[in-house]
Amino acid sequence: MSIHPRPGEYGQPVTIKHPHTPTPLATWSDPTAVATAVPDGPMPPMINEVPLIPLGDPLPGRADWEERAQEMDFEEPPFDGEGSKPAAGAVVVEPDGRLWLVSPTNEYGHCKTTFPKGKAHGMSLKATALKEVFEEAGLQVELFDHLVDVTKTTSRTRYYLARRKGGSPASMCWEMQSVHLVPLEKAKEMLNQPVDHQIIDTLIEHWPSWAGWFFRRNGEAPAWEAAKSGRTPASRKDWLTLPLPTRRARIPLDIRLDASESNNLKLGLVPQRMEQKWFAYFEGDILHEHRSWTGFCISEIHFQPDGDGLRATYADVNRQTGRYECTDDAEDARLLTERIRQLAHITEEDRNAEDSFVAGLKASLVPNYLGDPKVVGRLVESYLQAVLDQHVASNQGGDVQAAHAAFMDQNKALARIFAGDDSTYQTIGIWNTAGSLGTLAIKALDLDPAYYADENLLCILSEGLAGVAICLREMTTAFEADPQAEFKRDFLPQIQRLAQFTASVLMGTQAVLFPELSLRAFTYVQAIPKPKVPGLFDTPIDIDNTQEEEEEKGQADEDMTPDEIDELRIAFDLAPLNGKPTHGGGGSSEPTLNKMGRPITLPGPIGALAKKVGGVGALADELGISPRTVRRWATDGVIPKMGLKVLKHPFEQHAVDLEGLVDTSVKE
Repeated sequence: MSIHPRPGEYGQPVTIKHPHTPTPLATWSDPTAVATAVPDGPMPPMINEVPLIPLGDPLPGRADWEERAQEMDFEEPPFDGEGSKPAAGAVVVEPDGRLWLVSPTNEYGHCKTTFPKGKAHGMSLKATALKEVFEEAGLQVELFDHLVDVTKTTSRTRYYLARRKGGSPASMCWEMQSVHLVPLEKAKEMLNQPVDHQIIDTLIEHWPSWAGWFFRRNGEAPAWEAAKSGRTPASRKDWLTLPLPTRRARIPLDIRLDASESNNLKLGLVPQRMEQKWFAYFEGDILHEHRSWTGFCISEIHFQPDGDGLRATYADVNRQTGRYECTDDAEDARLLTERIRQLAHITEEDRNAEDSFVAGLKASLVPNYLGDPKVVGRLVESYLQAVLDQHVASNQGGDVQAAHAAFMDQNKALARIFAGDDSTYQTIGIWNTAGSLGTLAIKALDLDPAYYADENLLCILSEGLAGVAICLREMTTAFEADPQAEFKRDFLPQIQRLAQFTASVLMGTQAVLFPELSLRAFTYVQAIPKPKVPGLFDTPIDIDNTQEEEEEKGQADEDMTPDEIDELRIAFDLAPLNGKPTHGGGGSSEPTLNKMGRPITLPGPIGALAKKVGGVGALADELGISPRTVRRWATDGVIPKMGLKVLKHPFEQHAVDLEGLVDTSVKE
């Protein structure tokens, strides 16, 4: 038990029942370690090149926090906190991949460890986040992005992403008994609140977008240029890195390198192009391999001296789900051997090749860039709309010639744009060529590879897009023949998926977004029928209707008349016993009546349908209406206004002719 060096809210001493122990100073410089600070405890002079200097009292006032918050200008979504108390906090991240967490004094609120946060109390959310991080963690931070909004019982909290600019965790206020710097992959172990786990999941999901804020090397700095060119060895500070997670596999290796190969390997690799997917650096006797786009550590390869060279003896390989998908040790051993050999023989020309990422970034700033999904999406949507317009004109009446001409113009225009023949659109460098885009289009759009192998890109794209049009027309025809389908619910999502697939082919992302799929996979999917709701098309029930239904229910116990027996036999394709034909069977036009004066066999198409399904009651059950309504529809010829498709379904299902019913009685 100890006393917190800072008094409580009202100046009273604050007792810490179970004080935490500060970790050794070396943990603050180890990106794989959890480092813990206690109030006024020992701290190193700096972490990740940012000094640790306590800011001291007095705390800035509300106006000061609001002024600081206004300096941090970035877009954030509207805050939906209706019915809850607004609060704000921050996830403060370090360049070495660790996060700052705080432990409330005496586990206040049953919370062992959490993120710094607090209620707004009239302040803006940004100002609240700055203030809470300063008070609870002792850190001065800069907010640079919105991360996530989470809801608890009575409050809704907005969390920002932040980077440390100053302060010291040893200056924490009385509300906290310790502050921790924790590797991302170990954070969930320390956070005991489910809502905080949600924040970690969001942080990992958006790692590539926020980690770039901590890439501090200047592209023109001499040290950076030397590392990129291979004149000096790469180090962990030359790229974004996350440590190898605890979930890993150890794979035996036996790879020998001579002196020249070993010296080249020790230089590592600082990627300069998007195609270079690895950042590698040698530290001690270990080669660390990180994904260049995310910073995830994939492997740590352990070497030992071998004469004038090196020998790789084993590797620890990432097995964290979501970071590395390979789980086969033998395959990993093969890939590791291949990468080590490649890095050991990398040339100066390879290291200093032109940075195509920079070139691509410049191109992306040009209007109508074909690497922008929004630009490509609009082009594809316009093309598919022309296909639908042509289909409507051909099948429902319209200017077929004009619609066909408009479709052909759209086809040619879209092919010309992606073939690089339209100067108003910026292509994706060497992607928009027959060898790149053309090859993918032939495979993904199911063109004959032998026939189109020597064709130019314009021809390939025009024919491939024509195939997309045929696919959409076939899907549309199938939709129109589906009696259960609704456009917005059933067909529109299928059109949108076809549009996304087509755009992914044109942009070269098909292998990622639609792996193993080609155009032939896009066929119309039948709608799932809605469950029948009794009385959906029925008129409101009145007293008389209820009484008649009760009478019909009682009639089942009475003796059937000969005519009723014949009606039932005819419904099952049996000859009538009394030899008297019923209406609809070629006899008198007057329907036969039962003893209650109701027609046994109904006239017209509805009568024919009732006969098919086994009588008036069976038809009423199938349509979800009352027997009385079936009789009224058949005898009066008056049918409520309803969708033609819904009414036609039972007639088509039972092969009954609708002629004379739809044209005279049903209005769309």
